Amino acid sequence: LQIMKKLQIYFLIFGIFFIVFVFIMATCQEYMKDLDNLPIIVGISFFLLFAFILLYLETRNLLRKKEIKEYCEKNGLEYQETVDSLPEIDDYKILHMGYEGKNEYHAVMSGQRGDFNFKILDYSYVKSCGRNDGVFNVSLCILSKADLQFPNMILDEKVPFLAGTIDKALMAQSQMNVVKSLGDTTFANKFSLVSIDAKAVKEYFKSGVIEAFLKNYIKGCRYDACDDTITIAHLGFFHYGLKQRLDMLKKGVELITEIDRARKAILV
Repeated sequence: LQIMKKLQIYFLIFGIFFIVFVFIMATCQEYMKDLDNLPIIVGISFFLLFAFILLYLETRNLLRKKEIKEYCEKNGLEYQETVDSLPEIDDYKILHMGYEGKNEYHAVMSGQRGDFNFKILDYSYVKSCGRNDGVFNVSLCILSKADLQFPNMILDEKVPFLAGTIDKALMAQSQMNVVKSLGDTTFANKFSLVSIDAKAVKEYFKSGVIEAFLKNYIKGCRYDACDDTITIAHLGFFHYGLKQRLDMLKKGVELITEIDRARKAILV
């Protein structure tokens, strides 16, 4: 679905560029008789395309935020346009991955879903991509609930072009990939699991918990967890819209509920 959405955007951009270029060519036939003017026409076309893309992206983002804000107002949720700091997640590694990480959180919606407190927000960071810098857009869903007792860990799905793999820099500071030590081949093939406390991870991810996670996890996401809070992060071309945010929240609550139920069943 993510790939199809990107293809639709690319086709839209290409179509607009083609229409603009044809329009310019049709209205400048006399001017085009002199081939020396061709670079000027092409330059104008690219400028108009670039300007339209910027306008489209900004308009799309404003409408997306407007929809989220209106939903929050209608459903008694808190909405904040910009937040400088969130103490419950400021130390999470996902927020320190780029040159300009940990700046601001945007379009923050907060509330309760059953026994869970949640926040869903936009986050972006800048990171080197070869010779150039790239801006990465992350949609974050923060879920907290008393007695979850997560180990301090980073769990990342091994899916190219969706969530990516755990950044090598995160493997520093005595962290280790402990997923293979859990003894579940399917789990180890699908995920990387980094933690500073391998023992706590092994104690948490018993057989029933692993099965519950594999059955309910959200594809293409990364999980940063510690104690009673877990952050589900999706890296994408755009930040999530309202529908995608609510779907992420619903699936996140279902996932953590099933994991917690499996864990408590083992402890009984």
